[in-house]
This record gives sequence, C-alpha cells and structure tokens, in this order.
Amino acid sequence: MTARRGLFTLEAVWVLFLLPMLFFLTSPEPAPIIPQETVEITHDLAQLYLYGHPPSSLPDLKGHFTVWINADQFFPCPYTFRYCTSRFIPLSSNPHQLQEARICAAACST
Repeated sequence: MTARRGLFTLEAVWVLFLLPMLFFLTSPEPAPIIPQETVEITHDLAQLYLYGHPPSSLPDLKGHFTVWINADQFFPCPYTFRYCTSRFIPLSSNPHQLQEARICAAACST
C-alpha cells in the first residue's frame, strides 16, 4: 500500500509541477513590447534629417532622448531600449545620388 501511495505522490508532482514547467519552457517567447513613443520619435527624426535638420537643431531632446545617426551619438544618456530605422538621403555634392542613413533613438532611463 505504501508503494502505491509513493507512486501516486510522484505522479502528482509530475502532473502538478513538472508538466506545466515543461510546457512553459517549450513555449515560444512572446514578442517584445516596443515603446510606441520611441518609435514615433525615431521616424520623426528620420524625416527631419531627410529634410536637412540635424538632431543638434532640436535641443528639446536633450535629457529625454539619445540619438544616433550613422553611429554618431547626440545627447548621450543611459537607456534600456533603442529603435532604429533607415532613410535614403541625397548627397550634398550630388542631389541625384542617395546614401543610406541609419537613424536610431532611445528614451533616456532615469
């Protein structure tokens, strides 16, 4: 009788703990939550840069966002999430030629 009780206990541990843990470990990771404000600011900055406005002309961003354009950082601060986009910018020497610019932004963490 004790052997059955011990077997039942092992089965109960398997069903109540190990089986749900197995399902949890094999489930796919949820998609990361992207901060919408950072995405919108990045696209706005990309459009401004496309029309010739560098981030240094936007002093209101300092202390709130850090910005990268082709690996040049403006307004550095600590952050936890960075979002990037690309734009094709006309060259100043030849407006008919385009170069790709990578624009990134991140909200400063406090």
